[in-house]
Amino acid sequence: MRNFVLTVLLGVGCAAVGQNPYISKVYEFCPAPGQFVNEVPEAEDGVTYEEMLEVAAEALCGSANAGMVSLGSFGGYVVFGFDHPVVNRHGFYDFKINGNAVISDTQAGGGSCEPGIVMVSVDTNGNGLPDDEWYELAGSEYEAEGTKHNYTVTYHHPDADKTPVKDPDRKYITDAEYILWTDSEGASGYVTSNSSHTQSYWPMWLEDTAAITFKGTCLAPNGESLNESGTNYLLRMLPWGYADNEPNASGKGFNLDWAVNSDGQSVLLEQVDFIRVHTGTLQQCGWLGEASTEVTGAVDLHPEYTYSPEWPDNPEDPYAVKPGAGVGTLLTTSLKISRSNLKGNYNLESDKHCAAILFDITGRPLHQFIIEEGNNSLDLSQLPEGLYILTTTIGNLRILR
Repeated sequence: MRNFVLTVLLGVGCAAVGQNPYISKVYEFCPAPGQFVNEVPEAEDGVTYEEMLEVAAEALCGSANAGMVSLGSFGGYVVFGFDHPVVNRHGFYDFKINGNAVISDTQAGGGSCEPGIVMVSVDTNGNGLPDDEWYELAGSEYEAEGTKHNYTVTYHHPDADKTPVKDPDRKYITDAEYILWTDSEGASGYVTSNSSHTQSYWPMWLEDTAAITFKGTCLAPNGESLNESGTNYLLRMLPWGYADNEPNASGKGFNLDWAVNSDGQSVLLEQVDFIRVHTGTLQQCGWLGEASTEVTGAVDLHPEYTYSPEWPDNPEDPYAVKPGAGVGTLLTTSLKISRSNLKGNYNLESDKHCAAILFDITGRPLHQFIIEEGNNSLDLSQLPEGLYILTTTIGNLRILR
């Protein structure tokens, strides 16, 4: 049974006319070890973290595709923001993140797609720093089999004098046991090195660090080897909701209505101040090396928008979120709702998967969520007594408390 809790976060204002739609500041740049680390962007011997942060900012700020940063293996991340909050335009894509994903001309549904998890945060304490609660934008694989939440991986600094372990069947691998990783589930493995990238895969500004730990949502591997040697690899594109997952020209963007808290409960955000992207998979892909999310820039899709609680009716705008993207697969279905023994709790039983939005009597949206097949629990205990409307794909249901 899936549980839902209503959370409403109030914004403090709206965007002003003429605000820059592109990234204006990079707050954190923390890649995990990987084959493009110290190359994209380039790092020099003796570089400090503060200097590397400036290099990352030069790569990302000021345009939709300013430059590029590689986030390395699973968990590596970058945090950035605009010169204004990104306002939630309900039912529309709010911002876009560009990467370097490509689709194969010969293999349908994939190519080189390295999905990154996208998270957002509100500057609740008003200090201008990304140190408040983070909310994940739940993409298509959020509840998929194989997705791990609160997953932790620790990478261990390799000994500079270690002897490389060759792979006789894969000549392009120069060290099959280069950087050891261990995870929160007791598993371990290696970030391998390859002949195409001979520099250190460990961030140069962390040379004195024995280990680096990252935590977040980890998706199931999307890579598939099409031959035994690993020289023909396909990284499949996921349906929606991830950075560096599809070509920039076809990617629509991200919707703040997808936000969930650390317990997987939907939250209603009026605006956000910070955006975080981390590599969403832990996988070695033959001659392609480890999967590593790349970011080349970001765009606020409506920088002059003023927040409104209204949801659009059949929007025709090109940035409108279409059914099936962020609200699940919409199906006509039967739905039963009944009061449980717990105060404020309602049991919902559906024979299929469908979407729902809860409104108050004035039409203000309070909560958007997915009703799963089977039993669901809806917690309305935080709401005052009154009349509420639950809109689903089968019509409107009145809820009286």
